[in-house]
Amino acid sequence: MGAFSIVVLENMKSKEIAKLETEVKKIQGVENVVSIVDATGTSIPLESLPQDVKDKIYKDNATLMLVTFKDAISSDETTNAVEQLRNMTDERCKVSGMTSALIDTRELSDKEVAKSIINNLQKEIEVEYKYSDPNATLSIEEVETPKMVLTENLSRKIGETLFVSPTGVRSWSMALKGVVETSDNMAIVEM
Repeated sequence: MGAFSIVVLENMKSKEIAKLETEVKKIQGVENVVSIVDATGTSIPLESLPQDVKDKIYKDNATLMLVTFKDAISSDETTNAVEQLRNMTDERCKVSGMTSALIDTRELSDKEVAKSIINNLQKEIEVEYKYSDPNATLSIEEVETPKMVLTENLSRKIGETLFVSPTGVRSWSMALKGVVETSDNMAIVEM
């Protein structure tokens, strides 16, 4: 057996659970999905179940759905499947399991690595520009994912173009020694 996730379903009716189960089964990498609907169907109201049964499978307006995956916990297919599962559910569904924990850990780790790199660069800037630009800073902040991003190839080409573009003093004043007369820079780039 591969990985599995237990999905906590809160305040969902039988028909909503059945619909979700059908959608989850369509995700590539999902092997099987089991929920209360498999035992009761959608025609039996949950309220009509005996109290001792309800207490075991539907307590505090919450029940569980078991999702098994074809591959191992950290495989790309399982990770993609859990991410799709998370994206298709709303706040009433909590996806647990080792793959969920792995995804959360990776995201947290990526953020912390980025923060560490920025902090180290900030220290280098403070040393390098201590006298010429003592207020120079570098910061990082979380933003929403952009709707459009550049391809890696185009991004590299733009970077290379900026790198070879003329920047700096073109000519010095003939009348005043040490005064710049003309210079070039890539002040603003818009796309």
